[in-house]
Amino acid sequence: MVDRKNDIIFHDRTEFDENVAVLLSDFVTLTQALVKLAKESGTSKKALDKILKHRTKSVSFVTRQQGRYEDFLKGKVDVDFVARLERKNDSHTISNKTFDFTKNTIQLLIKDGYEETKEQMATTQAK
Repeated sequence: MVDRKNDIIFHDRTEFDENVAVLLSDFVTLTQALVKLAKESGTSKKALDKILKHRTKSVSFVTRQQGRYEDFLKGKVDVDFVARLERKNDSHTISNKTFDFTKNTIQLLIKDGYEETKEQMATTQAK
């Protein structure tokens, strides 16, 4: 029961984070296209700057400061490939595995992680 509770509490949120990254990338691409269209259609630089210099509601993870809309257009990460590596179930698991920091356990987890990653990457690249 404790083991399952910890699995739920510390559940991997990678898929959600991946979806958010792709969504933000799409919004940046859309915004860049709309800015280009506005410029090509004769919208004044002053009018565009007024919008782009508007403060965001969000705060930067790096600076912890409120940004401006133009900041979104400065950097963009495209998500082209995602390899989702999932740890196999361990038949020798213990209920308090979350708190097991013994040298042997850590070395075994590292070794298992490398092996599982190599297997899963080989399978992913073969597709």
